[in-house]
Amino acid sequence: MFATNKYTTTYYLIVDRAKRENRTKKGEIYYESHHIIPKSLGGSNLASNKVLLTFKEHYVCHRLLTKMVTDPKHRNKMMYALFVLSRTSDGQMRELTHHQRMKCLSSNREASRNRNHKPNLGNKHSEETKRLLREKSTGQRHTDETKEKISKNNQLTNKSRAEKVGNFWAGKPKTEEQRRKISETLKKRNLERKMVAKVGIEPTTSSV
Repeated sequence: MFATNKYTTTYYLIVDRAKRENRTKKGEIYYESHHIIPKSLGGSNLASNKVLLTFKEHYVCHRLLTKMVTDPKHRNKMMYALFVLSRTSDGQMRELTHHQRMKCLSSNREASRNRNHKPNLGNKHSEETKRLLREKSTGQRHTDETKEKISKNNQLTNKSRAEKVGNFWAGKPKTEEQRRKISETLKKRNLERKMVAKVGIEPTTSSV
């Protein structure tokens, strides 16, 4: 299941060291339970397949697992497992660095792009299926009630996305280049608003 490489060697070094220390969750150090052979790869819930790791060790082990498997389906599962590690539930004390969070998010994007994650991606419809789809969609119109529901759902989705982006960047220091770009964008918007208010015509973007 696991490839014979430096990543697998490092993985078992971390696991064996943690086992030798006879760790417990009742101590002062925060530990998380980790399946040595992941459940998604056939691992069991037996105590022999579990080990207590610090969050940093847990994160490193999941990064290593993505490089230890050779089967594309297995790697896809490990990429998604790394992304799940970025989530925090009650009782968990996880503090990810910006770099770690970006790695988790990028692993989820890669898993989503993987064809094994979306088995129908790239499949061609038969001519008969295309004909049935055309017949089904022809002449269909949304009612005003359905349109209103779709509009409300889109507004809530956009608001939720904006809040998530805002929360993610809140409190994070900005570089001088980022501050400069933000300042230029705000100045441009204010200028456009003044033009609209004065002339009553929306400004156009010249391609020259």
